[in-house]
Amino acid sequence: MITRPLISNKKRNGEASSFHKKVFARWGSRCWFGHKHADDAAHVVDKNQLGNKRYCDPEIARPLCRPCHIQQTDGMISFSLADRRAATLVANKYMKQKLVVPTR
Repeated sequence: MITRPLISNKKRNGEASSFHKKVFARWGSRCWFGHKHADDAAHVVDKNQLGNKRYCDPEIARPLCRPCHIQQTDGMISFSLADRRAATLVANKYMKQKLVVPTR
């Protein structure tokens, strides 16, 4: 279980905090899976695949409530194929070694 806070800290101006603000500005503050108010910016593309480009563009993440983010991190729920394809195509604009675009 995730124990550290995942929401951006408004007093911090770091890269992650800035990224969270951009994701919420782009997508709004409701959980992408239709639940309550979102708490976290969750990567659609696995951030381990993105390396130092994990905060490159708000199009590669979606807002999630904390319970959905934990389930998404644990692999219990996942983003749609359309979301994964779109996020991968955006991420590939920033990557030297391109990611494989999902087909299923």
